[in-house]
Amino acid sequence: MKIRKLSALLLSLAMLLGLLAGCGGGDEAEITAEDFYGCWEYADYDMWVCFYDDGTFEWYSDGLDSTGTYSMDGVELHLDDDSERFFVTDGEGGLMDWDGDALFASELPDTWDDEEGLGAPDYEPEVNAEDFYGVWEYANQDVWLYIQGGGTYEWISEYSSLSAGYYMDGVELYLDGLGLTVSLDGEGNLIDSDGEVLFLSELPDFYYNYGWDDEEDDDWDDGDYGSTVSSDDFVGCWEYTDTYTWVYIYGDGTYEWYDSEGLEVMGNYYMFGDELCLEDSGMSFTLDGSGGLVDAFGDTLFLSELPQW
Repeated sequence: MKIRKLSALLLSLAMLLGLLAGCGGGDEAEITAEDFYGCWEYADYDMWVCFYDDGTFEWYSDGLDSTGTYSMDGVELHLDDDSERFFVTDGEGGLMDWDGDALFASELPDTWDDEEGLGAPDYEPEVNAEDFYGVWEYANQDVWLYIQGGGTYEWISEYSSLSAGYYMDGVELYLDGLGLTVSLDGEGNLIDSDGEVLFLSELPDFYYNYGWDDEEDDDWDDGDYGSTVSSDDFVGCWEYTDTYTWVYIYGDGTYEWYDSEGLEVMGNYYMFGDELCLEDSGMSFTLDGSGGLVDAFGDTLFLSELPQW
């Protein structure tokens, strides 16, 4: 311990003498904690130490070994523990530790040996529905997933189709009507909850060339292909003409159902042809052509506002 203290004292003295020698009668720049911010790698060891502007540090070897706080003592940055460890700048863009070992500015490795549960912090980027927009083709089957704005998607194959709603569930996008989720794989593709990979693509030719007006062909009746009606046409607050009931359709694929006492139920919706269907309720709505809606039982609704309960 005496040898280590002596070594630390000599190192600090050497640094101080170096600073004095370099003054040349002028003012030397003050050493502050900012001079230590960043990630530093040992020149002779696979070890890293990161100093942050909130007064904390992280120490890495095979992963995250320890964390703590630090403080400045003159030109030295000390780790706030009982180890008497400290660092100084070497005047050439690097650092030296209490034993005289050199460190240089670096970055943490991309991967770590995490067998013991240690590893670099996992900073997940924010994921939004916009990250999924576009046409995605399955790698192993002739099926396309067309994720659109407004909370709707189309599931397309050559002989069948489905149009429904979606919503974000954490970092996953949940597809109503299919019971599937898709997530980003970090390499520009999607992967669904069955483990199938989808890549960015284009709509197949038959999507455009199919005979939409052929009344004898019902293959596409389950979708809204060729329809000019979208979920955006239903967004807003709608009040029933004959009852004290309101339904609020949001652009994110969700709805709220209100009665005279307030909020009664909430959930998700999806498009089925020209109809907007409330999931798990059996209720659906269509446009009446005059700015209102008609529900599955023939009752009418008009654009309104929620009352003040």
